[in-house]
Amino acid sequence: MLNTTYSKSILLVLGLLLLAGCAVQPPGAPAPASPQPTETFLPATATATVIPPTPTFEPPTPTPSPLPSFQTAMYRGGLDHRGVYEVAVPPRSGELIWQFTTGGEVHSSPTLAGGVLYFGSDDSHVYALDAATGTERWRFDMPGATFSSPAVADGVVYVGTATGFFAIDARTGTELWRFDTGFGGRMRSSPAVAGGLVFAGSDNGYLYALDAATGQERWSFKTLGEVLSSPAVVQDTVYVGSGDHSLYALDATTGQERWRFKTGERVFASPTLADGVVYFGGLDRHVYALDAGTGEVMWQAELPDRVVSSAAVASGVLYVGSLDWQVYALDVENGAEMWHFKAENEVYGSPSLAGGVLYVGSDDGRLYALDAATGEPIWHYETGGFIGSSPAIGSGAVYFGSYDGSVYAVR
Repeated sequence: MLNTTYSKSILLVLGLLLLAGCAVQPPGAPAPASPQPTETFLPATATATVIPPTPTFEPPTPTPSPLPSFQTAMYRGGLDHRGVYEVAVPPRSGELIWQFTTGGEVHSSPTLAGGVLYFGSDDSHVYALDAATGTERWRFDMPGATFSSPAVADGVVYVGTATGFFAIDARTGTELWRFDTGFGGRMRSSPAVAGGLVFAGSDNGYLYALDAATGQERWSFKTLGEVLSSPAVVQDTVYVGSGDHSLYALDATTGQERWRFKTGERVFASPTLADGVVYFGGLDRHVYALDAGTGEVMWQAELPDRVVSSAAVASGVLYVGSLDWQVYALDVENGAEMWHFKAENEVYGSPSLAGGVLYVGSDDGRLYALDAATGEPIWHYETGGFIGSSPAIGSGAVYFGSYDGSVYAVR
């Protein structure tokens, strides 16, 4: 938990540190105090609040963009980061299924693959849990806190940490290889796996493309700021934001720059790709829609405060959180506001969508389930800490982490 004597300005800086589903801390800022693993560490009591009556709505039908044959489980549900999960039974009651407590804050967004939940913690571990019961299958010792959200492909878990990048056997938790980024090379960006390569950004300003089987560097691209944004990959192009105020489109095979788009401030949010358009928000208080092939602006919408949240996109609607405590639904054609929902604190977590329900966390410690068509609240689940983790959704359950040190499964 964060020390309550910190000033509001420090909390606001921490709010800017989420990546594409996990909160991050800019270089040079004081590190938040994380609970240490002890036998007596107990999470705050969590309660579910159901808001009657449950609104009736006609759920929009998500139409995910095509993914290549090597589709994997990763941050935001896929390579395009749309945040859309196709599940048979969306979670609708707000009731706790299980809670797993680690020894540190959980910034990492969980990844669900093959009935197993993978995530990192500030207690210097990556965990694998049985998704149905929350039972620990294994834990892997990491050299420092893990903000990065894992990607899982071909039986391997890929995840960044304080000193570089690791590949871990998904079944046993055994290290397969590691990639050292050197001094200042902490990797808080969440990886994408495509075409035999692993793409991930680093605090040292580089986007790396590593051989998925060996960890050998295939290419690297240097930006002029930290790369906290998590890369999205569609067809043969990698899209990623940087602290140098830019969004980049790079050739996935060679790393050659195809185009860059300059904003008015740093880009911490991860890009979202849908129907030939790349969507992202920035610290300049804008949400942008760019032609994915050329980088030309299609529209831009100004919000009252900064955007760290990565957008979910489905059925002609873009959903995104802002540090003005609001969740917004914008028309993908022109950026016009369709509705907004006000939480009780900043929203830098990234929303996820399943079956017409939008799931998003807030600094107020709550995970909200909202009617995706109207923004009306259906239920919320309260934890003991900030929620910057982007929810992963399975059939009948939503999984997310909290700064109170726990990962939750809620139906």
